[in-house]
Amino acid sequence: MEKKLLIEVEAEKSVIAAAILDPSVFPAARGILRPTDFGRSAHQVIWKAMEGIADKGEPIDQLTLKHFLDTHGALERIGGASYILDLASCSFAITNWASHARIVKTMSVLNQLERVAALIDAGVSAKEDPASVIEQAMSGIAGASRQLMMAQRPISAPSKCEGCGGSVPAGATYCPCCGLRQ
Repeated sequence: MEKKLLIEVEAEKSVIAAAILDPSVFPAARGILRPTDFGRSAHQVIWKAMEGIADKGEPIDQLTLKHFLDTHGALERIGGASYILDLASCSFAITNWASHARIVKTMSVLNQLERVAALIDAGVSAKEDPASVIEQAMSGIAGASRQLMMAQRPISAPSKCEGCGGSVPAGATYCPCCGLRQ
C-alpha cells in the first residue's frame, strides 16, 4: 500500500510567495530548501525555476519567473501565469516565511523517513541480508538527520548595505541595489 506524501501546501505557497515579493528571502530560504522538499510538483518546478533565475544573477519576481517558466516550457505545468499571480497575493508570507520554510522542510524529512520505513519493510519481506537492509536504512536515516538539522538552524536575516541602505541578502557578497562589496 502506497502512502501519501505529507504536504503543507499553504506553507509551500508562503515560502514561494515571500521569495517572489522580497529579494532577500530566496537566498536565505535556498540555504535550507531544495526543490525536492516541496510536496507539490508545481512548487518543485517553480523552486527549480527560481534557482535558475538566481543562478543567472537575475532578480526573482513575477515577470522573470513567468518568463523563465514559459521559455522552458513549464508555465502550463504549474497552472499558468495566474498561479504565479495567486502566489504573490499571499501577503502574510513576508513576515512568516522562515517558519513556513521549516514546516516544508519538516514535512520533507518525515517523507524521507517514510521511504526509509518502506525500504526496511520491503527488505524484511524479501528476506534480504539484514546487514544490507540495516546499511540502507542507516544511510537514509543519516540523510534525513542532516536535512532536519538544516531545518532547525537559524535562518540568516538580510543585512543592511552601508552604501545605499538597501537590503543585502544573507550570504551575499555585494549589494544588489548599488553593487557595493560587503
